[in-house]
Amino acid sequence: MEGPLTPELGGACVHLAAGLGHTACCDLLLRAHANPESRDHNGATLLARAALYGHTELAQLLLKQWRANPLDADIMGRNAVHVACLNDIRMVQLLAAHTPSAIHARDAAGRSCFFYALGNPRQEVQTRIVQFLLFCNSGPNAVDNHGRTALAYAGQAGNREVVSLLLSCGARPRRMVQDSASDTLLDPCRCFECSSRSACDTCMQLDATLHPDRPLAFKGESTQLLTLLEAMATMPRQNLPAETSRELFKAFG
Repeated sequence: MEGPLTPELGGACVHLAAGLGHTACCDLLLRAHANPESRDHNGATLLARAALYGHTELAQLLLKQWRANPLDADIMGRNAVHVACLNDIRMVQLLAAHTPSAIHARDAAGRSCFFYALGNPRQEVQTRIVQFLLFCNSGPNAVDNHGRTALAYAGQAGNREVVSLLLSCGARPRRMVQDSASDTLLDPCRCFECSSRSACDTCMQLDATLHPDRPLAFKGESTQLLTLLEAMATMPRQNLPAETSRELFKAFG
């Protein structure tokens, strides 16, 4: 290739390298004056791309040498910690240690990290990340722009362990909007790379690229949990002590 590295070409190349986890290549491009603050067409930063795909070494490089900011958000208000919740807890912990406030940030729809954690395709990872969010004092009763809380996300995901965990930490069930229990609480699959309503062929290769609907295997579990949470939300608050919540939850098996 002849000629100088233009900002457009440099940005495209470094984002491609970041998505693939090529740390040395990214460092070389950045030293060749590719803009470390460049964004892709969705407004995602290099750090967000590294976080989404779980490239820990690259994320550390961007944080330490190129002053990447985990609070920088894309056009949907998602920061690096939000998308890290779709992949692995180690990346979430790394970013939270660097910028603790990033873990409490909301996206453009008012959704917290709980929303993204419960969109993770692996239930065991969902649980571990939620445990970490609670350890970091993330509020489980925070309400998004649609009136939904972490309990609603957990119920929709069909994650019984997370529902139990949230209830034990003081999460309060809320009445859902009419007919919302039969709808998908999580957004339809949206491709991180191209923002299409359905995933493109390339992105289908990576589960972490998507914010998935609830897995088909958990539909029955999800229906039970949402029914339970709706019933609990209709009870007078003073008649619903913690032990009653636990008994109701156990009654569902």
